[in-house]
Amino acid sequence: MSNLSRICKICGAPISNTPFMSCGKCLQDQEKVLSYLRKTPLATVQQIVKGTGVPVDKISKMIYLGSLKIKV
Repeated sequence: MSNLSRICKICGAPISNTPFMSCGKCLQDQEKVLSYLRKTPLATVQQIVKGTGVPVDKISKMIYLGSLKIKV
């Protein structure tokens, strides 16, 4: 039986059965974005992309899933 029984909610990659909804790479990217936002809380999405190297589609998915909170 395969150890890969879930898919990452952000990128869709198969992941091993863990309590997280995201793969290790997406968790790292999420931490990069959160760290950047702690330092620059008023940053735009484009500034976040430039500052972290995390693609805009990934950031959008994190926002949609509730991993990142935005203030309007």
